[in-house]
Amino acid sequence: MLDVKLKFDNIKILNIEKEDIETLYKCIKSNEFIRNIKYDPLINSKELNNIFYEYYLNECEFFLKILYKDKIIGVLKGRAEFKNPNEIWVMYFLKYKEYENTIIWDKILDKLEIYFFQQYAIDNFYIVIDGKNNRFYSVLKNKGFIPTRSCNILINDRTEDLNIILKKNIKFNRIYR
Repeated sequence: MLDVKLKFDNIKILNIEKEDIETLYKCIKSNEFIRNIKYDPLINSKELNNIFYEYYLNECEFFLKILYKDKIIGVLKGRAEFKNPNEIWVMYFLKYKEYENTIIWDKILDKLEIYFFQQYAIDNFYIVIDGKNNRFYSVLKNKGFIPTRSCNILINDRTEDLNIILKKNIKFNRIYR
């Protein structure tokens, strides 16, 4: 598990713990959250439990809850790849609809970029999104992310979705490390 503890402006970004699984599953299955990809890989809470243990035992994966005033407003799942250059991949995330168009998400992305750069010397930040989500694509593009690849997802032997991988090269002064 890649340890993350970040707190700012009534926002906390913390590792998901075992006791969060049931609440997290309800969030994932509710209609109150927006996903970065159309395909929801989780079928039941047991599967979420398995994903939790995989992340917990893997030193390069993260599974984060994002709290605003102690209420879950988001979830991030991804991994770090320590190579040259070091990378963060956000493969799955949820955003609470109520806060979708607020400045909170800009702050969260900015703070996460700085945090991963300072704590883990991350140079490249990748996010996978649904290719049909034009609004989120525009938000990320305005934040300096550029499309680097697109891929089709096969579901039941049929091509269902087009996902786009966006990349941002994090350029901070190395003196802040």
